Amino acid sequence: MNHQAEHIHAYLSGVMSAKDVEALKKEIEADEKLKEYFNICKELYANFDENSWNNLPLDQFKEEVKVYESYYKSDKANTIKDAITIAETNYFEKATDTNTATKLLYKVIAIAAVLCAVYIGYYFNTTYEASELYADYKDWETLPSLTLRGQNNEDLVSGERYFKAQDYDKASVIFNKWIEAHPETYNSTVLLYLGISYLEINDTDKAITLFSKVTNSESLDASKGYWYLALTYLKLEDISNAKETLKIITKSTSNSNYKNAQDLLDKLETIE
Repeated sequence: MNHQAEHIHAYLSGVMSAKDVEALKKEIEADEKLKEYFNICKELYANFDENSWNNLPLDQFKEEVKVYESYYKSDKANTIKDAITIAETNYFEKATDTNTATKLLYKVIAIAAVLCAVYIGYYFNTTYEASELYADYKDWETLPSLTLRGQNNEDLVSGERYFKAQDYDKASVIFNKWIEAHPETYNSTVLLYLGISYLEINDTDKAITLFSKVTNSESLDASKGYWYLALTYLKLEDISNAKETLKIITKSTSNSNYKNAQDLLDKLETIE
């Protein structure tokens, strides 16, 4: 029955060949339960026909359409669509007679409608501010310890201590001192610590320079540089650059902060 349901949706959407249409009509006439399902689907399609959508002044809702499209492609929307598909399958497996089938199908439709209303209502009625998102996503605790990476240099130990105490001015001075003393040594972790220190004291130009240096490196921390660079743009409320940077991270699930980047990107779509 599930393949017949797919055929009905194809027919009502106008994408079925004439030959398949004739075959489907014969199946519908021979099966009362299938006919009932077809009539209900036909009624639903009639209430949301293509002409109704085409008559909408879509130019006035260009930004809203972008948000809808983003949500439709999101993990939450896919979860809802999967749940509806499962509910439809269960309907055909459990329905035994015409009356039971009708009641069960309407119950499935009602539940699906409520789920969509709850999820979509929550999503579209939730607005975000760049400053709030920055506060939510900045997490310096995930930075690896400099001492754990075998860097027992006294300056690095001292710099990390000031960093964790949120004395970013002193931390930045000490990390700079170490970098100047080791011009031939590249350490992406030190660069990230220094970049975040600058970010916290609002010296964002220097932060961007350091994070960009990490992204252009061949180290394993390159994707981390993109994450902190995105957070810097977010703090500056430069939503466009923040989104473009996050999109780089979401190109591969192996990138650091992939899930956070995808989640943050979805939320940023509601700002612009």
